[in-house]
Amino acid sequence: MAVREAYTFPDVLRLVQAAYAAKASFRRVAREDFGGRVSHVVVARILAGQEPKRPAIREALGLAPIARVCPANGANVAQDALVIRSSIECACGCSQNFIPRHPRQRYLPGHRRRRVSPGP
Repeated sequence: MAVREAYTFPDVLRLVQAAYAAKASFRRVAREDFGGRVSHVVVARILAGQEPKRPAIREALGLAPIARVCPANGANVAQDALVIRSSIECACGCSQNFIPRHPRQRYLPGHRRRRVSPGP
């Protein structure tokens, strides 16, 4: 089996299924069809329907790298926010965003003592 660039996972699954049907050994499929670049465990996981996530294995199989992109369509997202929907701004006035650990948490840890009390 010649590995080409830009396979999709269903393509790889079909090719591995055909190779396994002919050879009946995970180790032989890994060694002969992939040149030892993937292990027999990876072949078994592919046959179980699990798509590999490691970049080196994906490259050896000819799969495209996984792109972790989260588009924010028209949303105001702070630069230092880690999560779009649950980051809030610290109530002490420091203008830092954080992800609260509790629904009532309004301050960054350690910022409560910096809070400015309202004047008389």
